[in-house]
Amino acid sequence: MLNWGIPGAFIWSLFILPVIFLYFLRMRFRRQPISSIYIWSRLKQYSDGATRIKRRSILLLSLQILAVLAATIALAQPSWIIRRLEPPGVLILLDVSASMAAIDDKDSRLERAKSLAVQQIERLPEESMVMVFICGADANPLGEPTSDKRQLKRRLDLISPQGTGFSETQVAGTIKAWLEMQERPWSAWLITDGGLDLGGRLLSAIFDGEIQVLDVGNHGHNIGVTGLRVLKDEVSFQVVNGWPESRHITVRLEQNDQLVTREKLEVESGISRHTIQLPVQENKEGLYVISLEEKDMFSMDDRYLLALNPSRRIRVLCAGPTNPFLRAALNHSGIILTEKSSITSQDITTNNWDLIVADRVEVPAGVNTHLLTFGSLPPDAPAKFGDEISGMISNVESEHPLLRYVDFTSQVAQGYKYHMDRGVQILATIDGSPVIISWEKEGRCHVAWGTSLLDSDLGLSGAFPVFLQNMLSWCVPQGNNPLAYTLLTGKSEVFWEAPDWKVEGESFNIIRKGQRIVVEAKYPGMAVWRQGEKEGIIAANLPARELDLAPRRLGGIKEASLHSAEYFSRRTPLTFWPILMLLVFLVFEWLVWRGWRPVLMKGGERHGMD
Repeated sequence: MLNWGIPGAFIWSLFILPVIFLYFLRMRFRRQPISSIYIWSRLKQYSDGATRIKRRSILLLSLQILAVLAATIALAQPSWIIRRLEPPGVLILLDVSASMAAIDDKDSRLERAKSLAVQQIERLPEESMVMVFICGADANPLGEPTSDKRQLKRRLDLISPQGTGFSETQVAGTIKAWLEMQERPWSAWLITDGGLDLGGRLLSAIFDGEIQVLDVGNHGHNIGVTGLRVLKDEVSFQVVNGWPESRHITVRLEQNDQLVTREKLEVESGISRHTIQLPVQENKEGLYVISLEEKDMFSMDDRYLLALNPSRRIRVLCAGPTNPFLRAALNHSGIILTEKSSITSQDITTNNWDLIVADRVEVPAGVNTHLLTFGSLPPDAPAKFGDEISGMISNVESEHPLLRYVDFTSQVAQGYKYHMDRGVQILATIDGSPVIISWEKEGRCHVAWGTSLLDSDLGLSGAFPVFLQNMLSWCVPQGNNPLAYTLLTGKSEVFWEAPDWKVEGESFNIIRKGQRIVVEAKYPGMAVWRQGEKEGIIAANLPARELDLAPRRLGGIKEASLHSAEYFSRRTPLTFWPILMLLVFLVFEWLVWRGWRPVLMKGGERHGMD
């Protein structure tokens, strides 16, 4: 069935009328006086000039009309639609989160899931299209949709469990985006042990609550450890007991591969917290491991790693006249503060600073770290100072991280407004004119204040310390947090490190943008990071929800049978062909206009001369 995407485009066919009008307007008939009708008829018999002109001009007119029609058809976006009755495609969502590695009986839950998937595929009609997504931290397609059952089995054989949890937000977003690009209707099977972090709510919404759920979990008889913390003279950790009764376990605590203590505990059913006394020690840095000696159905949760590295203090250079407000706000044990009267070119090209604060001093171009200025701008900034302004500062409607919990309302200031290039974000205004702006340069955050703390009420307000804390958190996300290098698998964390900072090992994905580094752990484990002569530990563990292996029925999902056959429409665009014909007509017209004559015209001319 022929379909027109834009039927209204046929109005352009009216351009045929001016083409015909111009054709007749161009025609000029040469007047020649004759003495009699006899002489004129004799002349017409032996002269083919009039016939030749007529044929050539009519051919040009025809080509122009055909070109207009071809252009009109192309604008109407024709397509050929074939409708046929077909069963919907089957979308298999296979849970490959860490808990699917648990062994209920003889086989792991993932092996049972793959067997169930094969059984369901075998029951489908031969022509049924099947698409498989493996779902963990995200949904990843396993090839393209196919009706080849042997190929589907080979794909399923290659699947192995991931070391992450099931992120329903990410999975549902990917599945929804994929479905929006499909013309065929799809029904869904979800093969899981019920470990979805949101209980299936988002997946249920995509398929209107109708998903065929195949549960592969038998029981949750498992014990795992999580949440290890090192306190002053003891360690604290949690035990997740999936048995219906209390159990006796033996735990080992190690520090840097050395056994610290070994304890026997009785743990109640469910989640319980326990502490173990630490011997007196001066150095608490390094890798701590709490582990279970007893083996059970799920080995990934039998130990928990904690990486304690030397404190990462934020290095701040504060340049300018003495400012008591800045000094008080930067007086913190997690900050190394250096004060200078000016900024040199060497200060901006070294890696000695995490943040440079310029208070009413000149800033050279090419700053290679985060920058906060008051009443000054670097020469390469995408903004310039405008007129002087004073009044009440107003917040802007923005979710910028620097404005988190910041309220400039009712603060009075005087300074200069900014004229900005595109891409600069406005953080605060006075009478609608920007006075605090921000922009990013190669992953570094630059913030400029058109006022100073001494020319405003901001130094005495609670807004500035919060703003500065947000700025420091943006500069060095890990800050002075000793737990920053203990990650959860499948979750990305942001660090600010020197260019030579690197992690040894393949368990961590590293994405760099200047000194801003995004780290994501793929599997539980540890690795060593190095920066020059410095080194430390980075560790990753399972999310706590993966330790609860008890099968859970997903909420908001109705058990649905496969949908009956529906009419499936396949659309084939045809726009290419009228465009091609348009080009052919235009080229042919140009050739005729340049004097080329088709064979028919030549034959007609010879016939007229005979």
